[in-house]
Amino acid sequence: MIQLRLEHLCLLPEMSDILGAIIIARNGDRLTYYQDPVTYAPSLTDSTALGVTDLHFLGTQLRSEYLTPGSASFISSISGDVADTQQVNVLVKGGGEGHVVFDSAIALLQGLYPPNPKNKLTLANGEVVTAPLGGYQYIPLETVESGDWTDCPAFQRHIASFYSSDAFKTKAKDAAGFFQNVEPYIFGRPATLENIWNIYDFMNTQFTYNKTYADSLPPTYLNQARALADFHESGVYSDTHANEIGNIAGRTLLHPVLDAVERVALNDDPLKLMLVQTTYQPFISLFHQTEMTDEHPELAAIPNFGSALAIELRRGAPPDTRDFLRFKFQNGTSDADGWRILHAFGRRGDIPLTEFVYRIEGAAITSSKQWAEVCSVVDLTLSGIQVAGKTSVRRWVQPFGHHAEFASRAEGAKVASNEQWVRMTARNTSVQLTLCVILVVVVSGIVRAFRARRAHTQYFHVLQGESDQTRGEAQMDK
Repeated sequence: MIQLRLEHLCLLPEMSDILGAIIIARNGDRLTYYQDPVTYAPSLTDSTALGVTDLHFLGTQLRSEYLTPGSASFISSISGDVADTQQVNVLVKGGGEGHVVFDSAIALLQGLYPPNPKNKLTLANGEVVTAPLGGYQYIPLETVESGDWTDCPAFQRHIASFYSSDAFKTKAKDAAGFFQNVEPYIFGRPATLENIWNIYDFMNTQFTYNKTYADSLPPTYLNQARALADFHESGVYSDTHANEIGNIAGRTLLHPVLDAVERVALNDDPLKLMLVQTTYQPFISLFHQTEMTDEHPELAAIPNFGSALAIELRRGAPPDTRDFLRFKFQNGTSDADGWRILHAFGRRGDIPLTEFVYRIEGAAITSSKQWAEVCSVVDLTLSGIQVAGKTSVRRWVQPFGHHAEFASRAEGAKVASNEQWVRMTARNTSVQLTLCVILVVVVSGIVRAFRARRAHTQYFHVLQGESDQTRGEAQMDK
């Protein structure tokens, strides 16, 4: 668990106005989230009212910090009441938790830019129209749902190497007693260090939402599981050097972050605030990559839900008018210490922008092609990888009433191979047939997607389903 000590805090150096900021925020709380211990393939999960409420509050904290006059970090050149969408960019990197991260971004933005009656316009006929819900503000989002550590063979080899390391074996031996004692409280889940993420996440979720479980769990068990999960996740999502595979969660995030920082530094670019809504993994990698864990070893851990890392761009006061970066971290919205200063690469103050870019840009993954090379992916077209770019928000629809029935009834219309496509197109070259071919190719992809979703859902229910819950409740009753 991240707990920065008071001796690590420092006073803000005298600097001139802040030019802008990049905010990296972790998603809010959600239901149990299973990750395969070997591949880190994700499962389905869902947001909770607690999670989105927490992220809404984070949005209000960020508003107070950056959009409110009088704050030491107030961005004076930004529109604070009604959002100027040229000044604010939002990137949602799902990182396996998918729509939970998207939900968190929406909740955060509601706190950052709440409804405002000034969000209105006057039509040509003189009628004044105010946005719904008292001036709700619609801020565009970019979503990236792949291109991270999932489906990355090289990263899976890194995990295997970590599991075979002496440090991991020693930790597993030391924790043997805990795993034996905790078995009655994890209901059949493998009690091993390899599986500690799933053990901790299950315990933490039940402790938060299940009163019977919370009342019966021995006082130290959750903290012990958290400490072991911190060790595990820090080892998985870090590496010896910034540009190595263990840091891939941070490496895929660096490109949009560096791009945003450089845009804010340009006087003729309108961007002032960039929000990156993501999961816990990039935080761990970035803290290691920037060597912040050397000064703050407690950062080599899972950040709390609703944590935020702010990267502020500030222009130095004369005579040194270079651009500098200041890093501030808040470990969850209830962090008693609030925002505190962190130093990159061992510096005792803000780091010059040019130095930071020089030291870290070589670790950034800037394209899908580079991601494939780093991950040892042979055929990029089969992976459907997207490192950066715009996608639409997906909403499931159910033609024919149910996705299983859809897969059955659409089966005969799909094109299953290139050879089948060639045979079809060789018969007729009319426009109608061309449109038909396009349609069946699309149907083929949809069928595969529905089958994958159904299999994924069934797998999730096996791991996290009602049988576990029933068995757990029965044992709690005893």
